[in-house]
Amino acid sequence: MSNNPLTQTLRKTMNDPQLEWARPRRMRRTFVVVFLGLVLLQPTLPLMTGSILGILLLIIPLMFVAAMLNAGIRGMTELRSRDLDEREEKIRNTVYAKLYWPGVLLGMASAFMISSVGDDGRQIVVAAGLSIFFIAIALPALWLAWSLPDEPGAG
Repeated sequence: MSNNPLTQTLRKTMNDPQLEWARPRRMRRTFVVVFLGLVLLQPTLPLMTGSILGILLLIIPLMFVAAMLNAGIRGMTELRSRDLDEREEKIRNTVYAKLYWPGVLLGMASAFMISSVGDDGRQIVVAAGLSIFFIAIALPALWLAWSLPDEPGAG
């Protein structure tokens, strides 16, 4: 990178040529599948480790995959409207409108499941609620990563 990614604008970071490998459709779809796989594996970790803290084992790989998903769509879900061109803003707004109610329902389901914290063996329910929460907040990025076509000139 030509500049420090912590001090440069997010738009510049998301358009960095070093991230071109994450932008082809096939790679973005691979990240979607890996993200969903990690999230669906996550509820089993409390059973395998015997503690709800077993969930922490997936945080680093999950953060990496989420960052690569975001880089693959050039940060469309993270950037401010003023940093997007008209086409990108229209695509993002359409996806947000389409996924509003599914996101709300997933969020409510995850809140209900997470609120059932207790010592009576409900760790799997809480962990599954956390998985649903991760999917709910990543839903727009997952949708864009899966559905956007390859950029012109991508090879």
